[in-house]
Amino acid sequence: IDNPCTFLAQDKVKSFAEQKSFGLLANTEKAVGKELVDLHENIHNIRLNQSPILRTKCLEDQLNSVQSELKTLIPLTENYRRRETMREHIRLLECKKLYLKYLEAEAIAEEKAQYKRLKEEELEEVKKSMLPITNRLKQQNVVNEEYKHKQKNAVSSFF
Repeated sequence: IDNPCTFLAQDKVKSFAEQKSFGLLANTEKAVGKELVDLHENIHNIRLNQSPILRTKCLEDQLNSVQSELKTLIPLTENYRRRETMREHIRLLECKKLYLKYLEAEAIAEEKAQYKRLKEEELEEVKKSMLPITNRLKQQNVVNEEYKHKQKNAVSSFF
């Protein structure tokens, strides 16, 4: 088969092309038909049953294949774990950043509340200090009203 991708739908071509040689062979055989798969299994079984030396050789080849695949997968898994660790670290740092913003906002709010309390106390002190003046002003207004009333009465009695 010159191009095994002709048996696949176009969306499967990419995953087919990324397969290892053993998986590629198996999937190509499946694409051709069950007869080819059965034929390959028969050849494989005959090969395994021929002699212990050939069986050992076949098992060694499979072992080497698995070890080779492990050599490629181990760095990938280590990189994946490192990336996941970094992502978790970034997530924690973002949480810490938000917490620090919260603490800063809380400190500013407390500072403003304290400033407000201070100004309210100052206002109360000013009101207390103004109380004698306010009372004196009220008394003066009463005196002024009495004076105006007396003046009106004097003017009206004069005419």
